[in-house]
Amino acid sequence: MPKRTNYFQQLIHHIYRQLAPTGATVTESALVTERSSSTQREIDILVEHSVAGHRVRIGIECRDRSSKDDITWVDGVIGKYKDLDIQKVILVSNSGFSSGAIQKALANNIETHALARINELNIRGGIDLLRMTFIQRSDQIQWVNMTTEPQLGDGELDPKLIVYNFNNETLGDLNGFAWMCYEPFVKNYLHSHITQNMNTIFPAGIEFEHEEVFQVPIQIPEPFPYFLNPERCYITKVLLSIKCKFVGQEKQLDNYWYNKHQVAIAHITDKDKLLIIQNSS
Repeated sequence: MPKRTNYFQQLIHHIYRQLAPTGATVTESALVTERSSSTQREIDILVEHSVAGHRVRIGIECRDRSSKDDITWVDGVIGKYKDLDIQKVILVSNSGFSSGAIQKALANNIETHALARINELNIRGGIDLLRMTFIQRSDQIQWVNMTTEPQLGDGELDPKLIVYNFNNETLGDLNGFAWMCYEPFVKNYLHSHITQNMNTIFPAGIEFEHEEVFQVPIQIPEPFPYFLNPERCYITKVLLSIKCKFVGQEKQLDNYWYNKHQVAIAHITDKDKLLIIQNSS
């Protein structure tokens, strides 16, 4: 059976992936076999978790329609799940439910939830629209300081000096070697450092332009694999001065309300989306 999905189902899947307890698995378009036959039924979202050694399975069905979902959908779900090993069923609608559908669902121990968009006109008391800054970063090497063994003179090194490895292969000039050092180590170090110190590095406000200079030391492990020719001076330490330019831009967020949680979706690109969930209960 081919898996069927849509943007709304994918969104609910991502929400439950964040809300599910540690150790739970959340599967989209899962196939579950009926108890009395080998027939497999497709569940929009299946949440599986272990409680006190007992397996608990929750089936979630999603519908994205412009009008309220009625009792017909509830009747269909009751028939679908009557022969499945599922302990809890949840229906999620993008448009809400009719009163008859809610009553029928409650009578059969089925939860009903709606994903309601929040905007300035229907915002609930005590809820702020979530906002987000998307930060772009560009790095520039300002200067490079190298320690060699034996020491290669005093003052600045000629940037045209060629760097070799232990196989006598050419790695390029000093500028190219600096960028070679930047990629595997400095780039990741800066990302981690900036992430951990965002509150002190970035200025207040949603939109900004900011520059920061970082000096990152690199200790080359022995036996030293890089050297400068013709003196064959081995590079033992590298100090890179990196100027980082940050541009902060506000990203439009779609704000929703779902089962006591505020959900915001940031559209980074057409394909990439970031989901933010805030418990407002």
